[in-house]
Amino acid sequence: MGPLEAIFRGATREKIGNTESRPLIVQPLPKMDPFTGKSFADAFMGGSFNTPTFVPTANTLLSSAPKGPIHVRYHKQGPRALTLIEGLDEDLDQVRIAKAMKKAFSCSSSVQKDKDGRDVIQLQGDQRKTVKEWLLAQEILTAKEGAERLVLHGY
Repeated sequence: MGPLEAIFRGATREKIGNTESRPLIVQPLPKMDPFTGKSFADAFMGGSFNTPTFVPTANTLLSSAPKGPIHVRYHKQGPRALTLIEGLDEDLDQVRIAKAMKKAFSCSSSVQKDKDGRDVIQLQGDQRKTVKEWLLAQEILTAKEGAERLVLHGY
């Protein structure tokens, strides 16, 4: 019988250095919580460990936080025109949104960082009205959020 087999069968440990062989004692976990006197199964399943009824998670904290405005700007420099979209929620994948807008509007798109480190979607051409309609159609914004948060500059 090898050393691992002996340990798994509950036999004594082999000698290590100057230590003597001792029986391997495996104690079972206690069945009762020493503080409440209830079994662990009841405590975990029944919720008897004084837990609050509402535990805030990341989703509830993010959804309850006030969200800033979404700015849709038109920028023209010489023959080139850009539509800039700033202020979308950070939990949205802005690269995927830019790619979807690129396909929907048949224009080029990119995601750049502004000086504060936030993502800004750039679209080629004047896409201000179509961006608003698209955000509402794709349910990225609700109609109420669109009226409150969406700011179209230049009209």
